[in-house]
Amino acid sequence: MEKASHGNLPLLADEWLVCVNGTPYRMQLLEKGVLNINGTRQKFDFQRVDANSFSLILENISFTIFEQKPPATLEESHISVNGHNYRFTIEDRISQIRKSALTIQRDVVVSDTLRAPMPGLVVNVEVSEGVEVRVGQGLIVLEAMKMENEIRAAFAGRVKIIHVSRGKVVEKGEPLISLERN
Repeated sequence: MEKASHGNLPLLADEWLVCVNGTPYRMQLLEKGVLNINGTRQKFDFQRVDANSFSLILENISFTIFEQKPPATLEESHISVNGHNYRFTIEDRISQIRKSALTIQRDVVVSDTLRAPMPGLVVNVEVSEGVEVRVGQGLIVLEAMKMENEIRAAFAGRVKIIHVSRGKVVEKGEPLISLERN
């Protein structure tokens, strides 16, 4: 297998980004038993043998895979392939969007102004200026890529300024709401 160009290219609905010891491979299921791995068509068969082991045949090469221990997180596993240990992660389109949005939202929390984590359409504004909000309370619903994302308060406070209204198209990083901390 060749290395994938890592970059921040969004995945398609039927693609996965699989990283083995930090080396990314872009995979897409083309048809039953056929994968596109970094632009190369490869025949495969993958079967669960028991609770912690799997059999993989990739282009007539057989691999025995053991999950060394239950994953610490959903994002990362530790596996053994033919006796060699690897760190293994897998992302799909939804996990990639969620990870991107959480990273951006975490970075935005430093400010008292919440910004759009991605381009989208404001579907609903759930608060009004002057209202007290609590941590985790929904403030704005933003539609992006046909998915509704609720932007929530990262801290308790009072809504100072609402920068957008229902139906407004926003760009990534555009101010949505400014809050005053309690």
